[in-house]
Amino acid sequence: MSDNRNKRAEVEDFSDTAAILRDEAFQIEKVELSPRLRGVEFNRALNGLDRSALCLSGGGIRSATFALGVIQGLASQPRRGKAAASADVSLLGRFQFISSVSGGGYIGSWLSAWLHRENFASVHSQLVERPQGPSIEPAAIQNLRRDSNYLTPKIGLTSADTWTAATMVVRNMTLNWLLVISALATLLLFLKFALAGLSFLGAGSPMAHDYRHHMSLLALGTVALIVGQCYTLGNYAQDGNGRGQKKFVLFDLVPAILGATVFTTWAILPIGVQQWSPHWLNVMLVGPTIFLASGIMAFPHFRDPRDTDTDTDQDTPRHNPWLRLLRWFFSGFAWSGVILVGIHLLLEINYAPARLLALAVLGPPWFLMAQITAETIYVAATSTETRSDAQREWFARAAGWFVISGVAWTAITLLALLGSRLTDLLRSETYFLYHSLIGGSLAGTAALGLLATQPDRQDVVGGFARFKRLLQIGGGQIFLALVLVVTSALLDILVVGGSLLDALLGPVRSEGVTILDNETNFLFGLLFGSAVETVLRQDDLVVRLFIAMLAAGLVTAIVSRTVNINRFSLHDLYRNRLVRAYLGATHRGRDPSRFTGFDLKDNPLMKDLWPQMQAPNEEARHGRLFHVLNATLNIVSTRNRAWQQRKAMSFTVTPRFSGAADLCPRDTGGNFAGAYQKSERYGGKLGISLGTAMAVSGAAANPAMGYNSTPSITLLFALFNVRLGWWLANPGPQGRGLWDLAGPRQALVPWLLEAFGQTTAERVYVNLSDGGHFENLGLYEMVRRRCRTIVLSDAGQDEDFSFADLGNAVRKIGIDLGVKVSFPHLDQLKPRSVTGMGLARSPYYTVGRIRYAEADGGGEDGYILYIKPGYHGTGDAGVRAYANESPTFPHESTADQWFSESQFESYRSLGFQIVETIFSDIVLPPGASLYDIMRLLNEHIERLAEG
Repeated sequence: MSDNRNKRAEVEDFSDTAAILRDEAFQIEKVELSPRLRGVEFNRALNGLDRSALCLSGGGIRSATFALGVIQGLASQPRRGKAAASADVSLLGRFQFISSVSGGGYIGSWLSAWLHRENFASVHSQLVERPQGPSIEPAAIQNLRRDSNYLTPKIGLTSADTWTAATMVVRNMTLNWLLVISALATLLLFLKFALAGLSFLGAGSPMAHDYRHHMSLLALGTVALIVGQCYTLGNYAQDGNGRGQKKFVLFDLVPAILGATVFTTWAILPIGVQQWSPHWLNVMLVGPTIFLASGIMAFPHFRDPRDTDTDTDQDTPRHNPWLRLLRWFFSGFAWSGVILVGIHLLLEINYAPARLLALAVLGPPWFLMAQITAETIYVAATSTETRSDAQREWFARAAGWFVISGVAWTAITLLALLGSRLTDLLRSETYFLYHSLIGGSLAGTAALGLLATQPDRQDVVGGFARFKRLLQIGGGQIFLALVLVVTSALLDILVVGGSLLDALLGPVRSEGVTILDNETNFLFGLLFGSAVETVLRQDDLVVRLFIAMLAAGLVTAIVSRTVNINRFSLHDLYRNRLVRAYLGATHRGRDPSRFTGFDLKDNPLMKDLWPQMQAPNEEARHGRLFHVLNATLNIVSTRNRAWQQRKAMSFTVTPRFSGAADLCPRDTGGNFAGAYQKSERYGGKLGISLGTAMAVSGAAANPAMGYNSTPSITLLFALFNVRLGWWLANPGPQGRGLWDLAGPRQALVPWLLEAFGQTTAERVYVNLSDGGHFENLGLYEMVRRRCRTIVLSDAGQDEDFSFADLGNAVRKIGIDLGVKVSFPHLDQLKPRSVTGMGLARSPYYTVGRIRYAEADGGGEDGYILYIKPGYHGTGDAGVRAYANESPTFPHESTADQWFSESQFESYRSLGFQIVETIFSDIVLPPGASLYDIMRLLNEHIERLAEG
């Protein structure tokens, strides 16, 4: 019984895509679709509902304002003579869905909030006329116009709005940096503590020349390497598909690094002895001993049970397990040979401090390289054996992890030790130059990196574009390196009282013999100093670093738990101002704070938007605008190689459910099932709000940005807290028990995942951002719902009419949903000419076809009315005047989110006038359905194409 209860609870916890689409059919059309319908049968059932949708694209306030005009135009159609349509026949009232992305979500949420507060008949009358008189504009529209500078409504340097926004940005970035710096300090102090410990055990402690101490280190390093090699031998061919990278890192890479570190400590032991030269035979025996021991322990794995006498590959001999063991044993000599070369090179350094630095920086990577060399020899010796391809691939990936670890070790230790010493030298010798260099480097690198945050178009190959690409590649890494160096230097001053390198070299400086020329003496003097004014005892140094590391770790834990990664970012500033401007615009009883201007009641919950408010005698078909807000779930680190370019999946928030259709793998064949949570219990104790969903859908700037994500942009945005996105619990089973939380309970891990491009759909929390980072038109999810008639307002920035957003949507719909969408007459849409004239006969729209019947084996095909803002030298005087002032109108930069009154009205008027122009092209018969209207518009476009 308990098992059955658990299964039922699991089904109730999260629903798949078919379940939420069935729920929408019942909520909107009052139709119950059978759960037995699957695949194309289910799609045909959806198609039979004859649905319509209004899609509003991304594009910031430009798209929102143009879409406002489109909404007013649709509310006015079809006209009866000169009078606007009444509520009972309005085209706007015939849509079942409104699907919005980013800037389109601003105005779509405005309309949803309005319909939540007033019935459709009241909203419609205010959209098409001025019920209170010709001089009184409806409050919901007047308020939008008033707050067209929604981020800082009162502009200017003396405005409290401007300084409030600036203060919030600085405050949140400071808290973000407190988290980053404390975590970085903990990491650096751990590294410094480890290096000081190595130095103390190797050269500074009384045990340094104790034979027993020497042998204990040798034994510990040997055991660590044997553990890692046993995992290697047990998994490279036997269970390659069953154990992933996490177990490799834990059971192979970590023991290898530990063994390399311990062997480095062992090598430090006689660092101060002038004539240290271990007998080569002793060193040569260490490697074979380790390899033989690991081979004997893992010997059962040398016998591959899949090799039988019936093997079909007769040209490749089956392997002999004893021969494999022998080859593995002899590979150990290669390991010892590499170590001997390293010792020889080390002995060439006659200056003891430099020898210690070389060991600390290059020792562990050198031991890892010895492991790679030995495994390479083994792979070459066994290349003729059965199934050696799998073996070579396994060892190659393992070598890649070893190389990554070695490079990271070298880079971090160099920056933490040598970089700290150079910074200390600049500080003491050239005070002014020091501050100029450090401050200028930090500010300059950050500024240049942030200039490179917008991805280049692939067809732009100019010199500036190349320079910008270089900044994108290296800006974040260079800035992080500078931060690391400066932080390391400050930690040395605070904890050690000077350069840690000087403190580590004190005990060995007098023991080293210096046989150097004058130039080399000068160089070593710069790096290591000529004298030590205050030499800490090695044990005191280790204790200081340990206490400092614990203190930094405690601060990191407190800050990570206290500073919410969602709340202390740009998201709150952005969302609260969007809510005030767009959702508050429809709030008649608004009672804002006299000091801040915000009213918490402006922001309704998503669950309260459905069913929409209706008049008692109003027909059920009115107010059916079921809002689908489209966001992006970022999977920058995806295991699905087909998605390496998109790095994202569609995530929707509706009044009923929030989730993604491709979140949970259904089988090993690459098929996925959706995971959704009820919006009433997702993203907060009371459920996700409309304002949060609107802001997430419009989170254009974020460390993870779908197909726009690049490593250095990701890192820079994370460092400077440029985060409009939102972290929420995974709506799938991974987030069980956390669905009602408004964000992660600690900030450090999500920050690291963002900063280093490791966001996935497989963890407890998922990262959400602008829907345009996946698909910027809102078309994708409407095709999933098999809408037959779609009106699409595409006001994305596209002055060249490249149709990038449309092409992206059509491509993904074809790949993911199997539905072909075609626009045969797209070439009729023309960009604005230099003069803005000569295009009077060009249409502002075209009609596309959705081939549902071909994809689903039946059903009706659909139409898309695709509206594209343009300026053809026509329009009223207000639009013409503004167009003459702005050569890029109506595709001004999306970065401009501060609209003037003339700018706002020009875009709104353009949207309205384009809709009026579209419907003036056809004669509508009485009672024409949306499908009939689309067919007539398609016929008109085809006539234009024929000339």
